[in-house]
Amino acid sequence: MQRLAEDAGLGSRSQAPSLQAACAHWLLQRLDKQEQCSDWAARPLSEEQAAYAATDAAACLRVLDAMEADWGEEEAAPPLDARL
Repeated sequence: MQRLAEDAGLGSRSQAPSLQAACAHWLLQRLDKQEQCSDWAARPLSEEQAAYAATDAAACLRVLDAMEADWGEEEAAPPLDARL
């Protein structure tokens, strides 16, 4: 997804586009990253961490859907496996 976002002009030469930037661009929504720097080694994960992880995963799928819709049926996005 990051490479597709780069192809769309997000990010910079020194920094890959973030999921937060992709959400802002394609979904017009702000992604809360408050739990990103929490202690992920601690077990069990807090409810906030679990919700954060689920939100990030869902956001990736929603952004990918929006990217595909943006490219439309006539001009398909490059296949992900070909770009890895």
